[in-house]
Amino acid sequence: LSRYILNSEQYNTPQREVTWGDSNLVLWLNVFFRQDAFTDEELSRIALVAKANPDNPIYGTEGGEDSEGGDRIFCLSVQEVLKYFDFNEWDKYNQDGFSQALLCEPTAYAASKSLFQKEIDAEYYNEYLKDRGYTEDCIGMTAAWWWLRSPGQAGNYACAVASTGRAGYRVDVVVDGYGLNIGVRPAVWVNY
Repeated sequence: LSRYILNSEQYNTPQREVTWGDSNLVLWLNVFFRQDAFTDEELSRIALVAKANPDNPIYGTEGGEDSEGGDRIFCLSVQEVLKYFDFNEWDKYNQDGFSQALLCEPTAYAASKSLFQKEIDAEYYNEYLKDRGYTEDCIGMTAAWWWLRSPGQAGNYACAVASTGRAGYRVDVVVDGYGLNIGVRPAVWVNY
């Protein structure tokens, strides 16, 4: 998973019902970003991995076909976020929570594209994050929203991680981002 948010892209344009496998974002990652970001040698080390795209368990929104042929570059799913990150706070009923580990800063390039972001100052930290178990290490960060590949509340929504580190099945954005730019943190599996 990239350390920073590298770009901002809409999940899909135009706004319509779409699954991960049919989205503009999967196309952008595996064609345009892939060509610009990696050398041929680096690409030879990136594994082609089948990805599960389960339905949203709260809303029943279709996740689409699993990518059995595989994606080389992808966004994490909600399930993967839950597997790989610890949460400071988790609400079992709403199936969402807060994780300081999910806070992510954008590169200067991504930030220049009107990324939907939040500067975490001491006042914001004390009012919203301290009681959720976050440490003062996040003060001074400028964190941004970033896409997940899981479906949201309806076919024209996709899950995302909020600039507060909130993620889950109820944290979603309409696929064209309501005109806001949502960040992209590409993920890959690497063969050694």
